[in-house]
Amino acid sequence: MDESCVIPVVKSPHEYQAYRISPDATNRLAIVFDPATVNLSITYCIEIFDVDGKTPPNRHLFAVETFFVLKGEGIAICDGKEVVIRSGDTLLVPPTGVHEIRNTGSSNSHFEINGVLTPILKFKI
Repeated sequence: MDESCVIPVVKSPHEYQAYRISPDATNRLAIVFDPATVNLSITYCIEIFDVDGKTPPNRHLFAVETFFVLKGEGIAICDGKEVVIRSGDTLLVPPTGVHEIRNTGSSNSHFEINGVLTPILKFKI
């Protein structure tokens, strides 16, 4: 039996780094884990959308992206196909899929999702 032990990485919400992709972005990313902090090819984030917020259309040539809807409801669009997503739903976007996510909830509700992108190849925020 292997005697080595990998120490898990634990972070609390106050340690997350939050970003807007651009000054006019209507969603925020709270980076929980990324290659710089865990030395693995993965990015794990919580994404919080403004009312009527959305991600810009984007794609990843080699990475798979998964989302788990924590709160609220929205629409996921991938290669022109739309699906409704709600709290508890999971979405998988394959490599090369042009995708975006939109908050369609009421004016006083937040839309929050967990996102995981793996592997990471030159990922920048």
